[in-house]
Amino acid sequence: MSMEEYLEALRGAAEELRSVDFEVPIIFHDDADGLCSAAIASTALDRAGIKHELYCVEKLHPAIVKLIHSKGYKLYIYLDIGSGRADLIMKSVEERDSRAIIVDHHDPRRVESERIIHLNPELYGFSGETDVSGSTATYLFMRGLSRLDDAAWMAVVGSAEIPGDLRSLNRVPLEDAVRIGDVEVRRARGRERYLIKFLKKPWNKLSSTLTAMGSVGYYRGGPYLAVESLKRRAIEEDRVKEFEELRRKRFNQAFAILAKRGLKVDGMVQWFHLGDLFKGLGSKTIGTFTSML
Repeated sequence: MSMEEYLEALRGAAEELRSVDFEVPIIFHDDADGLCSAAIASTALDRAGIKHELYCVEKLHPAIVKLIHSKGYKLYIYLDIGSGRADLIMKSVEERDSRAIIVDHHDPRRVESERIIHLNPELYGFSGETDVSGSTATYLFMRGLSRLDDAAWMAVVGSAEIPGDLRSLNRVPLEDAVRIGDVEVRRARGRERYLIKFLKKPWNKLSSTLTAMGSVGYYRGGPYLAVESLKRRAIEEDRVKEFEELRRKRFNQAFAILAKRGLKVDGMVQWFHLGDLFKGLGSKTIGTFTSML
C-alpha cells in the first residue's frame, strides 16, 4: 500500500459521506486525540449540512457495540477507536443492514466486508505510533468533505500523545495550522514545541487538559464539553480547573494510600486496591494514575 492509495481511500470515503441525507453517529474515544477527532469531524459535518450525534466511549466492549448499533443508523463513523474491534463492528453492520467507516490509528484487526470502510493508516504502510494520530487521520478524511484549515490545530493538539517532533502524516495538519497562523513552531532543548497561538498555550498542555475533561469528567458531560470548546476555539477554564482539581485530589489520596500500604506482589504481578476512590471517574483516569507509579 502507498500514500496515494491511502489518500484515494480517504477521498472515496469522503465522497460517500457527502452523499448522505440522514443523521450519522460519531463514536469517539475519550482522550485528547479522540476528542480532537470528534471536534474536527463535527466541524466538517456542520459545514456540509449533515446531521450527526456524538457518542463518547472508553472501550468497545461487545455490549457497547451492540447498544450503539441497536439505534438503527444507516452509517456509523468511528474515530480514534474501532480498529481493534472491527470484527464486532462488521458483525453488527451485517446483521442490521448498515455500514461503518472506521478512522483509527491503533493496531487494526483486518476484516473483509463491503459494509466496512477501514481507514486505518497502518493498513497502508504507516505507523500509528509515530506517523499519524487519530485526529490527523480524521483531519485528512474530513477535509475531503469541507474546508478545514481552521481546524488543523486540533490535530496538532491530538497528536501530542505521540512522542517527539511531529513527522510524516502528522506534519500535514501542522503545516496547514502554521500557514493560517493558528500554530507557531518553536525549538527548545533540541526539539520542536507547538504553541496554539490564539489560546496562548502549548499543544501538550492542551492535550492534558482535554484528557482530564474527557476522563475525569466522563460521567459529568466532560467529553461533550471538550468537543464544543474545541469547536468554539475557547476552553472553559472554570470547568477545566474543576476537573483537574478533582483529578489532583484523587491522585494525592491514592498516593497516600500506596505510601502507607505499598504495592502488592503476586508472582510476576504487582497490584493495588484503592476501594471506590476512583468511583465516578472514567477508567482512563486509573490508567493515567498507574502510569505515574
